Amino acid sequence: MKKLLSILLVVLMIVSIVPLSVSAESVTGECGAQGDNLTWTLDTETGCLVIEGVGEMQNFVGDIIPSWFDYNNSITQVIIENGVTTIGDYAFYHYKNIESVEVADTVTRIGICAFVGCNNLNSIELPENLTSLGGYAFYYCENLKQINIPSTL
Repeated sequence: MKKLLSILLVVLMIVSIVPLSVSAESVTGECGAQGDNLTWTLDTETGCLVIEGVGEMQNFVGDIIPSWFDYNNSITQVIIENGVTTIGDYAFYHYKNIESVEVADTVTRIGICAFVGCNNLNSIELPENLTSLGGYAFYYCENLKQINIPSTL
């Protein structure tokens, strides 16, 4: 018993000395209209979803849902990187925990109902190159206090 306690004490001392390695989990997938032209990465620790690549995002209608849908309650921030040209229809439909969205200047179209029901979204700056804003894009965004609409619309 005394030997077992000694071993346990040594193990506890080692554990308290060696730092634990903690890393944020991230998940990834594809979301491009041409298949793999766009990818997404979600940092599940921070709730930040980043969409990057070149070209159009897929539209999410009917049976087609975003591959990040399983994490919709975790997403609090969306960053659309340079190179992405569209935000697909229904891309963030009823993602209630999104607080902020950054949209790159390369985005020219935001699809219909793209951000419907994003109740915690409080501001968004639309890019100057935006030429098409789908119907109901920001419908039921009850806390949206500021939106900068470019002159191109």
